[in-house]
Amino acid sequence: RLEILTTAGGSVSGQTVTWNFGNLTPGASNSVEVTARIASTAASGSLDNVGRIRAAGVTEFASNNVQVVVDSNPKIQLTKTIDDDVAQSAVREAGRVVTYRIKYENVGGAGADNVVITDRLPDELLGPPNLAGGISRSYDAGNRIVTWNIGSVARKDSKFVTLTAQIDPSLGNIDFDNTAEATFNGGTATSAAANISVAAEPNLEVVKSVRPTLVAPGDALSYTISYRNIGAIVAVSPVIEDQLPDGLVPVPGTYSGAYDAGNSILRWNLSDL
Repeated sequence: RLEILTTAGGSVSGQTVTWNFGNLTPGASNSVEVTARIASTAASGSLDNVGRIRAAGVTEFASNNVQVVVDSNPKIQLTKTIDDDVAQSAVREAGRVVTYRIKYENVGGAGADNVVITDRLPDELLGPPNLAGGISRSYDAGNRIVTWNIGSVARKDSKFVTLTAQIDPSLGNIDFDNTAEATFNGGTATSAAANISVAAEPNLEVVKSVRPTLVAPGDALSYTISYRNIGAIVAVSPVIEDQLPDGLVPVPGTYSGAYDAGNSILRWNLSDL
């Protein structure tokens, strides 16, 4: 199962390497080295190796046993992080958009075929998510399942896929996990999870409309600004500002806010929302 490559001066007989030294004086030390390669046909299992030393007139001594594990099967390892390549747990604000990076790597002894990664979108995230990576990808909205078809992954090869979604703005202070799983031919399914702690915050929405949309010089028009807090906690002392374009002057008595004529800004100081 081992092909001997270099012996640093030793002689080879079959699978045994022998080094002959001169006298070894008291307190002296040395080391030898052999380089070998695992045979391409080696089956999965462990390789044990023990060195022995003998000298004239003394009992032979054996070294400790060293063991190498041979894995001839594919093995896909997943690592899941949040917004970067490091953090597997993070604190994020309600309403924030987050990106999960799922790294897949074949750490086994053979290529992996028909690799598929799946990820159930947690209820705390709004769908549909934005997806990237893999040969193809899909989202089953009914079951909230994301699927990436990866295809074949060579031994020691690694890449990543991503999932981007928004944390529900209405959430309070909670934690939730997101777990991805990989399946492939000839190996055991593997998984990886990442955890987000949600920090509740106000989340303000503002929508502006105008009527009419077709006017002539000197005509009057009306802007409406609608707003709401879709977050989980109160927005304290919110302020709305509207920078009027050149050529527009607000009609006195038609607005409730304050007008900064020098900067053409309308401003409304609102109560807590």
